[in-house]
Amino acid sequence: LVVFLNLMLVVHELGHVAVASVLGLKTTVLGLGLPIGPALAFKVKDIEFRVHAILFGAYAVIPEMNRFACVNEKDSSENIHKRQE
Repeated sequence: LVVFLNLMLVVHELGHVAVASVLGLKTTVLGLGLPIGPALAFKVKDIEFRVHAILFGAYAVIPEMNRFACVNEKDSSENIHKRQE
């Protein structure tokens, strides 16, 4: 049951990567396991793959999905002025 659950988590994260690719978003990291402790990392094209010591779970890092990732001071100051008006 645990192996099946872990496999489903990996498939779920691969789905995130596939949809992000279709929408033109870039996945920077795809990890297998809990992101603690040592990891084996390798890069294929633009995606860094990480295999962690505790092999349970998976994650995908898509910077554009973080609403604060691409905000610079000019954009934030313009938004503040628009909200005040």
